[in-house]
Amino acid sequence: MLKSFLLAERKATLRYAAAVLLACSFLALVHLLAWLEGTQLSSLAIVSVVLSALYGGMGPALLAAAISAVGIDYFFASPLLRIFDSWASVFRVLTYGTVGALVAGIVASLREAYREVHAQYRQTEEAKRARESMLAIVSHDLRSPLSAVLLGVAYVKRAAREGTPLADLAGALDAVHRSADTMKRLVDDLLDAAAIEAGRFRIAPAPQNLVPIVEDAVEAARLGADQKRIRIDLSMPGGDPRARAWAWR
Repeated sequence: MLKSFLLAERKATLRYAAAVLLACSFLALVHLLAWLEGTQLSSLAIVSVVLSALYGGMGPALLAAAISAVGIDYFFASPLLRIFDSWASVFRVLTYGTVGALVAGIVASLREAYREVHAQYRQTEEAKRARESMLAIVSHDLRSPLSAVLLGVAYVKRAAREGTPLADLAGALDAVHRSADTMKRLVDDLLDAAAIEAGRFRIAPAPQNLVPIVEDAVEAARLGADQKRIRIDLSMPGGDPRARAWAWR
């Protein structure tokens, strides 16, 4: 906490120091141009206000405007090197300061608007990357049950051509059905993602039966194993094993 506070204070000090440096630099530039060209371009001092607003925001820009207003009247208004010695001097300083403050407000508002747009753009890009990552994951996860469905259908078609009784194909058809159901759940996950973005998604811990989950995983792999003459046996413990897991609604 203290480190963050000190860092923020350091950044604020740098912003205000930059505003003072910019204001003094442009006043010196106006003086140099008046000496070289014989033309007083005191309006150049407003550039320091613009740059201060872009770099530091409203506060540093107002400081630069105040320094510029006092400096212009002190160094370039007749009588020279005198300030607040008359109502005319006070009016000039107030006029310069008001113009500088208006410019500072406009530029600072544009700066904040740009930062907000940039932040929204970054959020949009992050959401886009997250969506693309989720689609890639779901697409990858869809390949396994899709492969199981294709293998199961191919197996059933071949068995049907060979005259295998329909009763002997029940296991393969059940595996195809479970794989299709897995695909349906993955598609539902995509719909859940849309619900999350819309703020309508809720999850809650609830007991889940582990038997169907394990059976689905084994059956999804069984058809591919059968093609390679690999035997998979499933032995589940007695009872109804359950685990507390997150269920979506």
